[in-house]
Amino acid sequence: MHKKENKVQSVTEEVWIGTVCDQCNEVIVRPDLPKWNNFHYYNVTTHHRDWGNDSIDSYEYLDFCSMKCLLTHMKKYFEEAEGTESYDIERMSQTRDPSVS
Repeated sequence: MHKKENKVQSVTEEVWIGTVCDQCNEVIVRPDLPKWNNFHYYNVTTHHRDWGNDSIDSYEYLDFCSMKCLLTHMKKYFEEAEGTESYDIERMSQTRDPSVS
């Protein structure tokens, strides 16, 4: 016979609570912030294309609140570059209903 018992189990999971600019630490998006129209920010992926297994470890994912923060980071990134670096930029645009909070 199988005996069963009810037990309470808790699970820890990673939950998105917002997006912060990687340059100035300003909050870009948070689920509890008011919504507005034509909102955008910049999502950047950096990595290098050098030969070897560490290339996959070089991927870094960043977010920037403005063009100013993006260009500041980009300038520093390429000043330290050795010629095989990649800087992929995606403009994240959203249209939201301003009447919804």
